[in-house]
Amino acid sequence: VCRSCAIAWGGLKMLCPSCEEHIVLEDYEDTSPFQCEYCDAWLELDIDESTYLGAQHTALRIIDDEDLGEV
Repeated sequence: VCRSCAIAWGGLKMLCPSCEEHIVLEDYEDTSPFQCEYCDAWLELDIDESTYLGAQHTALRIIDDEDLGEV
């Protein structure tokens, strides 16, 4: 799904890497840590630009307590 379509549908749907439940991200460019509403795992939106996967690759990654201390 393209990003402009995702915005029109009310957000970008992604799977939590911890519990595999669907999460809807309202702001797909906000990279600040947040908790999954289903499993309470801390997640961060990882945006990698100019990769071999395309112009931009977006993924959710689980962050641990050490990474939370940096925020």
